[in-house]
Amino acid sequence: MAFPIPSILLKQLYTFGSLHNTPEGTAFQLKNRLSDATVTGLHRVAFDGNEVPLDQIKIDLGGGEVLTPAEINGNGVDFPLRRTLDIICAIEPLAEGKHNIEVGFTTEPFGKLKLKVDGAIAKERAPVTKIPRSREDDYSPEIIAERQRFVEEYTGVEFEHIK
Repeated sequence: MAFPIPSILLKQLYTFGSLHNTPEGTAFQLKNRLSDATVTGLHRVAFDGNEVPLDQIKIDLGGGEVLTPAEINGNGVDFPLRRTLDIICAIEPLAEGKHNIEVGFTTEPFGKLKLKVDGAIAKERAPVTKIPRSREDDYSPEIIAERQRFVEEYTGVEFEHIK
């Protein structure tokens, strides 16, 4: 049985600030902030009401694994809590400013869902210093050590007691 999810909760799947143009097209990120699930189908992606043909969409699962909607529709893909999916659409770059994004997909156990959210293409910004993260396991000893090194280098202070 499918469980209805209120649209306000579905919007939490979208990573705000992730909409951007790339050499491959336009991309954005979804991150599971709700509950473990399996994505069993990706049926629709649209920007400002303009549907992207499914054969022009790729889903980057991280670790070099990239699938098409047809591959997901046939096999499903695990979407556990904290996992990210980068959706890349081979379309003309979107103009700067606000855009409506719609994603239609099916999951187990929640059934057919429709995410509607506003994103924005921002002007080029100066590079931002970012804390190291891991798409696969943000709590592994390796990424924790990398974050500790980052903070030591950024602050110029060596950790004595927390390693």
